Amino acid sequence: MHAYLFTGYRRAMVRVATLNVWGTRGDWASRRQALSEGFAALNADVICLQKSIRIGEYDQAADILGPHYIWSPTFAPLPPH
Repeated sequence: MHAYLFTGYRRAMVRVATLNVWGTRGDWASRRQALSEGFAALNADVICLQKSIRIGEYDQAADILGPHYIWSPTFAPLPPH
């Protein structure tokens, strides 16, 4: 997906990648390597991961993207009572 930002008279392109990583299901070692290499090759400005795991000391996004990413959690709103 390409999104364009207009900054003054200049147009800048922002590259966005998104994927449901499916937790660590399946052959995680192979999937991890493919995801890591794939996202590195895409060189996206913004990466959105759905269903990634962050429990205790394990952070799946860091495992895939490396330690220099910025984490911004999103939560589904609770249904009204």
